[in-house]
Amino acid sequence: MQYSKENILADIERVPSDIHKKIMCAVVDYAFKYQNVKEIGIGDVKQIVKDDFSEVDILLSLQMLCLLQYPLLELKYEFQKDEDDYYLLTKNDIKEAKKNGFLINPVTGNAIPKGIFESKVFMFFEIKRF
Repeated sequence: MQYSKENILADIERVPSDIHKKIMCAVVDYAFKYQNVKEIGIGDVKQIVKDDFSEVDILLSLQMLCLLQYPLLELKYEFQKDEDDYYLLTKNDIKEAKKNGFLINPVTGNAIPKGIFESKVFMFFEIKRF
């Protein structure tokens, strides 16, 4: 079996929640319609589904799209140094920051304390292209 819109939609049919199915299908349609889009966030999906769903339902749906047999999305994090400079972080960077109470700045190597780094780290979902 290979990645295709049909295979992904078939995988979504196994999701028990109709709310999440609707959101997931809307994201799949969007990703296949706009091939140039490389990433998507909660705000993007709110616009796609016209704010008909809660942020929690949208986030859960995006996470489910990461866990399909052929995942459409991959969770990513980035550190915002300033308005124009962003640096990718690994999931391990985030895990360590939560565990230790500080994030190591990917540029300077300095520790950024909890309470400050949370406002500088953003989650997004990369659309996997096949």
